[in-house]
Amino acid sequence: MAKRGVKFIVIDSQMRVENSENRGTAEQGESEKFSKLAKLAHSLDLVILFIAQQGKQDTAGGVHSPMGSKKGGHEANQIWYIHKLKPKYEDGSDIDINANKRLLEVSKNKQNGRHFKTEISLNPVTLDFVRKYNQNPIETVFEAVEENKDSKAEIPEMDL
Repeated sequence: MAKRGVKFIVIDSQMRVENSENRGTAEQGESEKFSKLAKLAHSLDLVILFIAQQGKQDTAGGVHSPMGSKKGGHEANQIWYIHKLKPKYEDGSDIDINANKRLLEVSKNKQNGRHFKTEISLNPVTLDFVRKYNQNPIETVFEAVEENKDSKAEIPEMDL
């Protein structure tokens, strides 16, 4: 596929990617899987979006690692988590106000701590995701500047 110009691949099921060479533990097998995917991405200049579901034990203690693989977290450039929020009911209602809400968290590898976290909602009619804050995206228009003129582009501030 890379020879045909493909630069972006999505793998939707981690269970479909097998490692037949692994003779060690389950964690070693998962780690080798991520290592091979990283080598493939680098050697063929590909972006690989690898979708992996996680259990509660994989995120215990605030440490995120795909399928318990420490190397999996190391090999990824970014890790995106979509967390379902706990049900929330107001004023004795039986309607869960968190039913369409999720928490989106983006982390970068090889660094400590979380880097981005925001609440998003799914509009069930339009199937669009909307951020809790700054619901309208900020658009910045840059105009062409003539040479030899000093100018500075204004960068809008975000209200978070």
